[in-house]
Amino acid sequence: MAKIRNEDFLFTTGRIRSLERELLGRERMERMIDAKTDEDALKILYDCGYQEVLAAEPSLEKALSRFRRELYESLETYLPVPAVLDVFRFKYDFHNIKTAVKAAARNYDASTLYIDAGTVPVKELLLSVPDGKNPAVSPEINEAIASAADTLARTGDPQLVDFELDRAMFALQAKTAAATGSAFLAGYVKLSADAANLRAVSRARRMGRGRDLLRFALTDEGSVAAEKLLDISEDALPALYTGPLSAAASAAASGEQMSSVDRLCDDALVAYIREAKMVTFGEQPAAAYIAAREFEMTQIRIIMAGRSSGLSPEAIRERLRSSYV
Repeated sequence: MAKIRNEDFLFTTGRIRSLERELLGRERMERMIDAKTDEDALKILYDCGYQEVLAAEPSLEKALSRFRRELYESLETYLPVPAVLDVFRFKYDFHNIKTAVKAAARNYDASTLYIDAGTVPVKELLLSVPDGKNPAVSPEINEAIASAADTLARTGDPQLVDFELDRAMFALQAKTAAATGSAFLAGYVKLSADAANLRAVSRARRMGRGRDLLRFALTDEGSVAAEKLLDISEDALPALYTGPLSAAASAAASGEQMSSVDRLCDDALVAYIREAKMVTFGEQPAAAYIAAREFEMTQIRIIMAGRSSGLSPEAIRERLRSSYV
């Protein structure tokens, strides 16, 4: 894989800066929350590039899935280093692997559950299940499929499969980011892994579980070694996470709800990608824009689900993540 050169991203950065104007910022989110009807709230998204998909699809979720797919297809045409996008697309590959392996083992139709936004088309990925021997798929994806299928056959435990595939996903993201030579991309993956580990420890402790669960759930791709997290309590998290995740660690230690811990983890990632705003040209703005669009879709779901559930505007605002713009 070729190393990233900043000058290769001159055109891309200009294009990204233009696209950033459509991102869902705080002012638009406030208007969505305060809109009189759900229809009025969704109309605000027209200025963010969602008009076509909202008009064409029968549900918000289908519209968001289509928007993501079309966004990624568009980015592919002018990203000089595809691996920048691949790091984010792997999440959908591994979601699809989880779904496919479990569906194959239980012999049920999971066609409505796949998300065709990964690096491997769903139809191609399914040809690798369960033995991971499809030559059209990367060795890492094939190995993940075969190993997950074996784990499910041996243990019958779908949660262990999820843990195993999450570790494989982070490992592939880290390997791909490192191969590009992008410190920014590698840092984003590492922070994402740290956030996942912090959440896993907090949830395990609240369930009364220890290393028996965490030795499967923790990834080695974070800045804090997984071994250090196996036996610690939530109270010890702030001493280990003193950087970007310090607020999330403190929230976990003080017993705040997991929804608050999750939100603060996401806020740390948004704060990280905001650093790309200071970059004149390079891969950083492109990677940050991809991440920002992913967080944007989370914000849209939070707002619309909150409205649907009859939550007060104040309650919806408390659940929102920080905004990139």
